[in-house]
Amino acid sequence: MFNLRSSNRFARYSWFVRLVAPRIAESDLSGIVRLEVAESVGLIEAIRLADLTALTLNRFIPGRSRDPRSPQNLLPIGALEDHLRRQLGHPLLIRRHIESLIAEEVHNG
Repeated sequence: MFNLRSSNRFARYSWFVRLVAPRIAESDLSGIVRLEVAESVGLIEAIRLADLTALTLNRFIPGRSRDPRSPQNLLPIGALEDHLRRQLGHPLLIRRHIESLIAEEVHNG
């Protein structure tokens, strides 16, 4: 646990958690995430949250076949990305629409 203070950002406590051990061909830093909480929660609460995240985050790690960004891209984040992608609509239709808007702008100059 360490404290970060900056004039440009809010003061916060930060810590690292290893989600999984790296595979043979991966960097020693693979599977490590940095987490933060506002300094205003206090040191005791920050330590409690750090312990809690170390105990629970591994429950949300998708298999690498499901998400190549695993383990760092946790299941709730992947689910949110899927939901937002569905809300956007079909990617080819979106691309065609954007291309037509650009072509119209270029043509109208």
